[in-house]
Amino acid sequence: MDTVAFVFYSATVAQGAKKRLEKIGIQGEIMKTRKGLITPSCVYNLVLNSKDLYKAKTELDSYMYDYDILA
Repeated sequence: MDTVAFVFYSATVAQGAKKRLEKIGIQGEIMKTRKGLITPSCVYNLVLNSKDLYKAKTELDSYMYDYDILA
């Protein structure tokens, strides 16, 4: 399975995005990743199946979530 990750800088925002996507049928998993000594020291990757990328991006953009995408 090819995956894509939405990167969030807050656990609360990542959880909210995951719940929002689950409401429209997209399953994902949040993985905490530690970064170097710069702030923020952790990021939260919401990993999804790559086939759901467009639908998930459209949904998150409609609620103005702030994220980066790792493909």
